[in-house]
Formats: sequence, structure tokens, C-alpha cells
Amino acid sequence: RYYRENRVQPPASVEVLQSFVSGAASGVFAVVFTTPFDVVKTRRQVTQGESVKQSTFGYMRQIVREEGLFTGLWKGNLTRMVKVAPG
Repeated sequence: RYYRENRVQPPASVEVLQSFVSGAASGVFAVVFTTPFDVVKTRRQVTQGESVKQSTFGYMRQIVREEGLFTGLWKGNLTRMVKVAPG
């Protein structure tokens, strides 16, 4: 904002840092909201041959009941954040 208001070209280092921070923040935000669905998708793929069919939210309830909210649905979240944030 400062650079636009004063009609000054920002240094390249500012643009790179701003781009990195913006990308990392949006990546982490996306990971936090999509991890539970990825966990359910993986569980469905593993149990594909079984005859029990559940809805996505049915799987989520089962995972929360058996493993807990954060330890079950957000399993592997930190690893995904480390992978996604720098990109």
C-alpha cells in the first residue's frame, strides 16, 4: 500500500518476501481445511473391498469416535503443512 500511494517501485526483495508469505499462508489455510477430507478419502480407498458403505460425514464421525477430533481427522497435517507452505 505504501508503495502504491507514493508511486514508488518496491524493491525486489519485498515482492519476493510478500509473495512467499502470502503463498505460505494460503497453503497452510488450505491444508487445515482439506486434511480431514483427505483422511476420509484415504480410509475409503483402504477399505474399498469391504461391504460397509458410509457417507463422508459418517466416516468422519467414526474417526472422531475412535481416534479423537484432532488426532484422527488431522492426522499427517503437520507433514502436509511443511510440504505445502514453501510452495
